[in-house]
Amino acid sequence: MVEIAPCTGSGRATGRRAHVGPAARRAEFPAHAGRLLARKYPMLHGVLVPLSAPPGPREVRRTPTSR
Repeated sequence: MVEIAPCTGSGRATGRRAHVGPAARRAEFPAHAGRLLARKYPMLHGVLVPLSAPPGPREVRRTPTSR
């Protein structure tokens, strides 16, 4: 089980925390979220973000959380 929450760019939590099980960490969820963001923000997430991202698999990094 993993705890996630929306946060600012500096890592400060801005919303409620949610507990996420293994199903939300599967490979298709990040791809689906990327498609939704590209549809909502076509110029930013449809063009600029894919161009600025390095090719290949991405490394997932843990961010510190305050309790």
